[in-house]
Amino acid sequence: MRSKVIGLLFALAALVGLGLTTAAPASAGTGACGSGNFCAWYLTNYEGPSASWAGNDANWSDNWLSNGQNIDNDDRSWRNNGTACGGCDHVRIYDGSNYTGGQIACLHFGDEGWYPVANPMDRGSSHRWGGEC
Repeated sequence: MRSKVIGLLFALAALVGLGLTTAAPASAGTGACGSGNFCAWYLTNYEGPSASWAGNDANWSDNWLSNGQNIDNDDRSWRNNGTACGGCDHVRIYDGSNYTGGQIACLHFGDEGWYPVANPMDRGSSHRWGGEC
């Protein structure tokens, strides 16, 4: 009997070690944003087609997605997966092209979602990297 209990404990430990236990799912799609990039998704919850940038983009209207839409004013989820650096790891998102129309959000390194302005969803038209928001 004791050997069966020990055997069961070893089997359970092996399952835990293999990661076969139940865990909370990761946010859908967040892994699809490459390291060092800022990403914007067409749908909420980081789903659907997305655009990603390693640098600034003054005009999102030339960024076409696989669904035939362009991301300009069709952005519903964002993620800053940039590289941590002093003065350059925040992404400012603007309502107009060429960084005009007002800043609708600023994402710190590692931030995702939509931030501090009411209803910035579907308003992004340009973005640039910079220092503290």
